[in-house]
Amino acid sequence: MPVITTGETRGVAFYENALGFQRLRGSEFWLDNQGRDIDEESVRAGSDEWKRNKGGLSGAELIWCPEGYSVEIRGHVYCG
Repeated sequence: MPVITTGETRGVAFYENALGFQRLRGSEFWLDNQGRDIDEESVRAGSDEWKRNKGGLSGAELIWCPEGYSVEIRGHVYCG
């Protein structure tokens, strides 16, 4: 059975490197200190309200599958 989780940016690297999870494409998110969504365009344009030192948060969704298993999500195949 595949496992899907959401991780804060620092945790995403751990899930990927230590546990073999794959980041779901297009699942990154950025939130300000009030929990409001900051869109990717604003982040790329220089908005830093999502940064931890300003009380914000960023992260992504990840997936892990057992060996030999694959799954398609939003048009992308993961694992297999």
